Amino acid sequence: MDTRIFIKDYAYLSGEKRLIDESERRYAFCISKDVDAKLDAIEQKHKAFKGVDRSVLFVLYLADQLKQSIEPKGLGINVGSSRGATGLWEKNHKNFLDEEKLNIKSSPLTTAGNISTWLAQYLKTDSVTNSFSITCSSFHHAFLNAVAWLASGMSERFLVGASEASNTPFTLEQLDILGIYNKQGNCRPFDFDNPTGLLLGEGAGLFVLDKDPKDSVAELIGWGISMEQIQSATAMNKEGLGYEKSMMSALKMAEIDQVDLVIAHAPGTKMGDKAEWSAIKKVFGVDQYVQSVKGLFGHSLGASGAQSMAYAIDFMKNRNLMPSVASLGKPKKQEFKTVLINAAGFGGNVVSIILKVI
Repeated sequence: MDTRIFIKDYAYLSGEKRLIDESERRYAFCISKDVDAKLDAIEQKHKAFKGVDRSVLFVLYLADQLKQSIEPKGLGINVGSSRGATGLWEKNHKNFLDEEKLNIKSSPLTTAGNISTWLAQYLKTDSVTNSFSITCSSFHHAFLNAVAWLASGMSERFLVGASEASNTPFTLEQLDILGIYNKQGNCRPFDFDNPTGLLLGEGAGLFVLDKDPKDSVAELIGWGISMEQIQSATAMNKEGLGYEKSMMSALKMAEIDQVDLVIAHAPGTKMGDKAEWSAIKKVFGVDQYVQSVKGLFGHSLGASGAQSMAYAIDFMKNRNLMPSVASLGKPKKQEFKTVLINAAGFGGNVVSIILKVI
């Protein structure tokens, strides 16, 4: 890569585990009631944003946390999401089926790009505003698209992230019917003998990117992308060939052959976890130190990569390992500098990003 790209600042939201459906005994990771109150306050304070989807409020809340690091003029924006404004969409669609009058704003508030555009309105930016949706790799793709804009010289600064508020009845039912949802409220990635399945989570992350190393927290040093030829709509290659290819490509770009830490996608599903671990062993060896945050945050679909990246930077700077973080292998060094973060989603897409923490 001709241009070095740096993360200047970041903020993220994650949830706490709750029982959200008594009749079906479904658990999910939900944003705290304290943050919920702050989201309500944003709507009350800014009347133009009243009625927007929860996924939009997440990024507005995070933008407030990053105000000191954001210069709106010339700032590009790219926010990824797998499901987008699904809560609001499901509500409006139910009203339509029930022959109730639709909200006049139902269309503009549920478009695929509405998270990015509302964020741009909130910050009063005057540059490019993009949106990415490619299942659970949405954040990784949005991140790399922002990198491309910066490297090309078409933008000087970017605010990139992802948001997901998909703890909704329809989304839960979709995952349940696939047989990969855990109704006991447990998510233990890498439990190969007794795989738990996944738990949904809601959350978001935002990162400020530019080409200036001053006051940065991390530098992008490598990335890789793979598209598997899938055999079904949900399954990945058992040997993790997509993961292997994307990780090898990222290592080649970074001009290294090892990393201090791998943050795996690993959502707690039987096939997915095994495939990724198989690929990690091939690329790095059986002793590679690996973590997954899905037991801590749940699986926030398109936003999960943003949570993984933010957690990785936090962990490597502070070495604060949360009890619910699943891990394999052992650290080889006292000081961590490099981390590879995986994301994968339906359709066979896999992305690996390598950061050097500064």
